[in-house]
Amino acid sequence: MSTRAASLEELHRQLEAVVGFAGDPRAHAWMADRVGISLPRSQATALWSLQAHGPLRLADLAGLLDVDASNLSRTVTALVDAGLVARSEDGGDRRARVLSLTAPGRKVGARLRAEWAAALGARLSGWSDKELAGAAAVLSRLTASLSGADQQPAPRAPRTR
Repeated sequence: MSTRAASLEELHRQLEAVVGFAGDPRAHAWMADRVGISLPRSQATALWSLQAHGPLRLADLAGLLDVDASNLSRTVTALVDAGLVARSEDGGDRRARVLSLTAPGRKVGARLRAEWAAALGARLSGWSDKELAGAAAVLSRLTASLSGADQQPAPRAPRTR
């Protein structure tokens, strides 16, 4: 196996481990307990996305989270019922609804993010500021490459008749 192939294989294993940590239901439950709320991970993820990206239509939020809009609708309804998210009419389309965080939703989202940051900080307490900045830069570049954001669009194939 070439060095590049071995490195790619190891990168894949490490990405699985990072994703596993970030998506661990036990870690999420622990965070929710620390904040004092009962919020399933799917709801927390939707709440954080609205916090990070501002008001969004359901379809746009579903695209951002890479989930089916019909499944996300139930999650959003639970957040609306909990008073954390509000639905309002989109000015240009009376049928469309825009989702935004309420004041309590912003507060819960900020508390959850602070707890995640504290937990991550505790796990990485042996890392220097320079190492943390370097890791963040590498992961940002990796994310851009994996999403295709750092690549030029592929040229269109010539039309044939």
